[in-house]
Amino acid sequence: ILLLWHYTTLHYTALLYSTLLYSTLLYCWDDARIPSHTTGLFTGRYTDTGNCQVSIGKRIPTDDEQATGLERRILQALKHGKDPYSILKPKHYAGTKEDPHIVPGIGTKRMVGCLCEEDNTAIVWFWLHEGEAQRCPSCGSYYKFIHHELPH
Repeated sequence: ILLLWHYTTLHYTALLYSTLLYSTLLYCWDDARIPSHTTGLFTGRYTDTGNCQVSIGKRIPTDDEQATGLERRILQALKHGKDPYSILKPKHYAGTKEDPHIVPGIGTKRMVGCLCEEDNTAIVWFWLHEGEAQRCPSCGSYYKFIHHELPH
């Protein structure tokens, strides 16, 4: 609750943002006088929301209405059923030259970590550049960088 003090009449106005009432902005007034010794402090009185008037035409915008740039493109992709954050399980690739592991990215290169073996405790890191498929220097699995519009 945000309290705004009106110094001439010592009334206070509480602005309440309510998500329960469809994100409409409520203006509430309390006609009770606040004693002068409580200037700047909340007196513990609660504003009765039954006296509130819902302002017509004012509301808090939705995420879709106020999103811009990359956030807007991501929200639109989610609406169309795409997976911009790689939430879904990736497709399984064989890792051969004919069927390399696909690595999406928004630049021209990306660092890749390969476990090589299932029980390996060390990760082999290498740079994967745009273009032809490249091999892991340790195990020989193939990886291919694919330019993607949205980050994965």
